[in-house]
Amino acid sequence: MKTPEVSLKKIKEARERIKGMVNKTPCIYSLPLSRITKKEVFLKLENLQVTQAFKARGNANKITLLSKEEKGRGVITASSGNHGQGLSLAALGAGIKAVIVLPEVAPKNKIEKIKENKAEVIIKGKTYDDACSYAHSLSKKMGYTYIPSFDDLDIIAGNGSIGLEILEEVPQSQIIICPIGGGGGISGVALATKQIKSDIKIIGVEAERSASMLESIKAGKIVELSSANTFADGIAVRKPGKINFEIVKKYVDNII
Repeated sequence: MKTPEVSLKKIKEARERIKGMVNKTPCIYSLPLSRITKKEVFLKLENLQVTQAFKARGNANKITLLSKEEKGRGVITASSGNHGQGLSLAALGAGIKAVIVLPEVAPKNKIEKIKENKAEVIIKGKTYDDACSYAHSLSKKMGYTYIPSFDDLDIIAGNGSIGLEILEEVPQSQIIICPIGGGGGISGVALATKQIKSDIKIIGVEAERSASMLESIKAGKIVELSSANTFADGIAVRKPGKINFEIVKKYVDNII
C-alpha cells in the first residue's frame, strides 16, 4: 500500500478526540437487500448521527484541532446543508462564532437546524459554488477561519472513524459502497479500512448528473462540471477536492 495521506494512527486519534461529540452509529443487517443481492448486506446508519449526516465527524475533529487564535477569529464555511449543520454544532459546543453561507437551493429544514445551533446564516447565490466563493471572500474580509467542507486532512481523519466502526462491527466486510460528493467521506473510509484490511474493495457511487469525481478520474485531472443537478443535495458537487481526488485515485477501486 502506498504511504497514506492520513495515517491509521491519526484516524484513531481523531476517533478518540471526537468521542462524546458524535454518535457511534450502528451497522445493521438488511434482510431485503441481502435477499436481492444473495450476499450479506449491512447498512451503516449515519442518518442516526447527531446531525443526521456523517459530516459531524470531520467537523468535530477539525474544530478541536484549531488553535486558540483560529477559534478566536470565528469560523466560516459554505455548505449545501449537511456540512453547515456539522460545523455549526461543533462550533456551538466549543463556544466559537460560526458563519454558514448557503445557496438559495439549500433545504429549509437544514437551514433551520443550523440556526438552532446559533450560527449566523447567510443565503448567497443559486449554487454551492456561488456560496463558496462568497464565503471565501467574507473570510478574507472579516478574518474568519475558513473550514473546508471536504478538502482537508483533519476533516478526512474524522470521517475515517466511520471506516473503523464498520470493520469493528462487521469484520468480515469485503466491499464497502460509499456515496461521493466532494470526496471527504469516501476518502476517510478508504484510508481507514485499507490500512487495516488491504484487500477490501471500496466502491464509490455518484449521481449520474453530478459525477464530478468519476469524470475527474477518467480525465486524470480534476474536472469541473457545468452543473450538478440532483435531488440529493448533499452530493451535488461540481468539482471534487484536490486532496480527495488524489486519495480516491489511489485507494478507491471503482466508481459507478
